[in-house]
Amino acid sequence: MDIANQNEQSLDALRLQLHPYSAYLAGQPTADVLIIKGQPGPAELAGDAAFSGRDAIAIEAALNALGWGKSNWCGVILALPGEPGLSPEQLRWVIEINDPTQIIVLDKTAQPCVSAALSIGTVDLLDIKGLQSGIQSSDQNEAQVTTQAASAKPQKTNLKLGEQVFIMGRHVLVVDDFESSLDDDIAKQRVWAQLKLASTDR
Repeated sequence: MDIANQNEQSLDALRLQLHPYSAYLAGQPTADVLIIKGQPGPAELAGDAAFSGRDAIAIEAALNALGWGKSNWCGVILALPGEPGLSPEQLRWVIEINDPTQIIVLDKTAQPCVSAALSIGTVDLLDIKGLQSGIQSSDQNEAQVTTQAASAKPQKTNLKLGEQVFIMGRHVLVVDDFESSLDDDIAKQRVWAQLKLASTDR
């Protein structure tokens, strides 16, 4: 089997594991940057897919300027109209499957859930598999995710606005309401200053 086919099979396996959460996801499942927002914006409130509004265009422009590339991101929204939303346990599982290098939390609404998700210990994380009703994944992929989780020590995580921290092999940054800042030049400058902490030149 050539490398291209192996990569495609690996991507298919990732998509299969993420399928139960597909309504909450956008972008590339193998991306280096995981974008998390807590509340739906105008596009999602109108019934459109996650990250289908102007925030996605602004995210791509920002990530490109920061050196990550325009399409090198996967987005997770924690709440959608008519959906139950993601729990910290489910979010942590999504994080481990994606295995990003950089996590950017786009608003204060998502901050508590992300903090709780990153505070889950290894033993608790293994129990999260039970939340994946109806999902079929290969032993190889389950072992990969389990190994990634087991390599990290449980720790209490308390993320702070505008600070970049290094947790379990990943950089994590919380910014001040990215989508709402698009309508306010002063807020936009503040959020951009925070986003610069996630530059690849750090």
